[in-house]
Amino acid sequence: MHETKRNMKKGDAGANIFFCCSIWSARARNAHGKDKGIYFYENRERFAGIFVKKTAEKHGTFARKGLSHGDGCDKVNGTGGIDTESKMLCGSDKLHRMFFLLTFFGTVHIAGRRVKPVHRESPTGTFTEVVRMKIGFIGAGKVGTSLGKLFVQHGMTVTGYFSKTPQHAEQAAAFTQSQCFSSLDDVMNASDTLFVTTPDGVIGRMWNDMAALPIKSKCICHCSGALPSSVFASAEELGARVCSVHPLLAVSDRFSSWEQLEGAFFTLEGSGSAEMAALLHACGAQTATIGAADKARYHLAACVVSNLAVGLSHWGMQLLEQCGFTAEQAQQALTPLILGNAQAVCAKGPRDALTGPAERGDLGTIRSHMACLNREDQALYALLTRKLCDLAQEKHPDRDDTALRTYLEGLS
Repeated sequence: MHETKRNMKKGDAGANIFFCCSIWSARARNAHGKDKGIYFYENRERFAGIFVKKTAEKHGTFARKGLSHGDGCDKVNGTGGIDTESKMLCGSDKLHRMFFLLTFFGTVHIAGRRVKPVHRESPTGTFTEVVRMKIGFIGAGKVGTSLGKLFVQHGMTVTGYFSKTPQHAEQAAAFTQSQCFSSLDDVMNASDTLFVTTPDGVIGRMWNDMAALPIKSKCICHCSGALPSSVFASAEELGARVCSVHPLLAVSDRFSSWEQLEGAFFTLEGSGSAEMAALLHACGAQTATIGAADKARYHLAACVVSNLAVGLSHWGMQLLEQCGFTAEQAQQALTPLILGNAQAVCAKGPRDALTGPAERGDLGTIRSHMACLNREDQALYALLTRKLCDLAQEKHPDRDDTALRTYLEGLS
């Protein structure tokens, strides 16, 4: 509550009324119990949001995302009004009626001054435009279905799905409460923003079919981590904008991964990056924009920490199996080490998370490791350990690791 008070602007009559009513409702808990005044206190922001939305719509302005008629709690009816049968809020207690009405007029006062779109900061700049797109999907796999659900959950308009596998399009459309299109023409005619969420090898072929249709003023996107937006060759000459929209996240399931996309990091590239950033920010995601020349290096970074890390984990499990562990025991034994290391890197950064013989400059232990490996694996171990020596040097700048580095260079 003290935080609320600090954030109020001086002279804002509506906000002051709202704040005073919040205090009043908090005090009502002690006097009347949880089943009366505190019910409104705990839901005051949701109730205020409903009235802000309705008043904002009256003035033709943008309402805060995520609010719709009937939001707030089960005591609000489908038209955004208050259920007069509610004993908690609409009973005979005049005290609660008074602070509710005061809060209502306070929020109307705030909304009457016109609600402004949210300003969102990102590496690509500040975006204040309201996102009003009609989004269609070509391809109804894990990424397309998950993105569509994310957009719908945040109030965006998803027109529907077209897929070479009609059953997949039907499932995605049902999941997002959108349409299942029977042709490429139909989904393109219904949409001003199109996501091609097919496998990478199909994107170029699909674009050849799309380019033969009217695409002027549309934004054409794909979600490949490796391909640049230039895969949509000549799109800009045809009057369209293009964008590569890649989530730095392993999307593993069609119907549950969308929850992880909220708050995920997306990397953008192409002429449509600004509008895609605005769309994603409105869905709670973060974005960064890169150039087309950096796309391969960007994808390499993702593969190193994702795919190659899986390979190293597999290598470690194989070494334990050589010691007599079963495959199941090896995986179970190393799981805490894998998870703990990943958590430490994310919390403290690679340098401060580093442990082990390279961090200590322990040449003797590293020699004993090399004795367990064949020549090919020795080269891999040496190369990776040299990378760790660079981190160790940052952590211990006064230590001389010349002997260790010389030994590793002779093996890699």
